Amino acid sequence: MKYLKPLHYDDYPAIFEIVKAEEPFSGDITFDKMKMELIQSDGWTVWDDDLLIGAFILSNFLPFHNVMLNVVINKEHQKKLLNLNMLKQGFFYIFNVLNVRRISSYAIPGVTDEAAKNLYRLGFDLEGFTPCGGMRPSGEFYNVANYGMLRENCAWLWEDKKEILGWMKWRKELLN
Repeated sequence: MKYLKPLHYDDYPAIFEIVKAEEPFSGDITFDKMKMELIQSDGWTVWDDDLLIGAFILSNFLPFHNVMLNVVINKEHQKKLLNLNMLKQGFFYIFNVLNVRRISSYAIPGVTDEAAKNLYRLGFDLEGFTPCGGMRPSGEFYNVANYGMLRENCAWLWEDKKEILGWMKWRKELLN
């Protein structure tokens, strides 16, 4: 059974192993650097029974305005990762507990295209591209596709389950 738990220090080593296996620039990341970033972040881990399979990390929090969402998930579990209740809990927490107006995220064109599709499926809209928007520790720049979601456009906050499922089907059809 899949479930969410608050991000916890004891989970950092397992999250680091997933990052090393799944992230395109993981060779540039050290455990100490990731740990320092996670200490300053909020979020939750995703579990399948007793196995940690991913994390949703919230960083760069600007009160009443914006938070950055970064997601890392073991590839074997990406297709059927979250259920409706987990999505509702996560977005409720972001919009109503953190009380932000928007969530930002990003993908790297040509590198994390599956992440871009997943952001779209969740309801994020492509807001534009930033040339040389990211830089690896090696000094190499890469372009970034910027995604965002406003509270008033978040279907996961709706009460009617049929309405949410219809919206999900519509978003999926637009991708095809």
